[in-house]
Amino acid sequence: MESTLKWFSEGPMKGTYVRNAIIKTSHPVPLKWKITAIINEHDHQIYQAELDRDKDVFSCATTRLRCTRLDDPSTIAEMRVYLQVPYSGMEYDRIQRRAQQEEIYEPSELRAYKKLTRHGPTQTFTPRLLGYSEDKQGPTGWVPGGFLVTVVWERVSGESLALRLKDRNSLFWELPLEKRNLIREMFVQQLANMARLGVMLHRPTARNLVFDRRAERLYWVGFYNAKVTRGARFNKSLIAAFDLAKPPAGSQIWRAASWSGDLSGWGL
Repeated sequence: MESTLKWFSEGPMKGTYVRNAIIKTSHPVPLKWKITAIINEHDHQIYQAELDRDKDVFSCATTRLRCTRLDDPSTIAEMRVYLQVPYSGMEYDRIQRRAQQEEIYEPSELRAYKKLTRHGPTQTFTPRLLGYSEDKQGPTGWVPGGFLVTVVWERVSGESLALRLKDRNSLFWELPLEKRNLIREMFVQQLANMARLGVMLHRPTARNLVFDRRAERLYWVGFYNAKVTRGARFNKSLIAAFDLAKPPAGSQIWRAASWSGDLSGWGL
């Protein structure tokens, strides 16, 4: 896939985030990464009026890349770059005016990986943060002095539980019952640890779970736009949101915060 967004394919960023390019990260130690594939790109450019209404939005573009560590090609990783871009309609204003839009921004994805990697229980079932940089764009950037954040995390082994197989079922429902029971047990334990830490996925589904059959390990992935708080109550009802069990037809009891987590009568 070639770069399609003007922010990464044109102007000051041209040729920077392309296959075989070398990208540096500075924390926790300086490292170099070789891009092997462009996975996706998203444009989050906004009008200035939107910023006035919501202080938590930023005008930016992101690109997700696959990469390898330059001094150790066996280390395969995922990278996302957050680039501040001018407000809509101001892309080609004078540099001095664009520079006035400069913002400091720490993506929730980076905050989530920092917490997950430092915390003993969660670092065993989430991708490790391998490197990051919180840089500023140069004087000829789209927004001179604006944020340019790079996040690199471990690529875990296994298959997505949402992977569609025969009979239109997901991978999870193609596994034998003993494997499904094991996954549910691991899921509930991991969910409790995630809640205590205060990190939760954005709109979680089975796509956020990866199962390594050989090692019998369950991983949580996809922390883009993660919710990061000081801690939260964990709710077993997420077992249905992740499609790890099917509630009885017409039942709504499991949606209540007081639900005990009893799976009697559920499809397992």
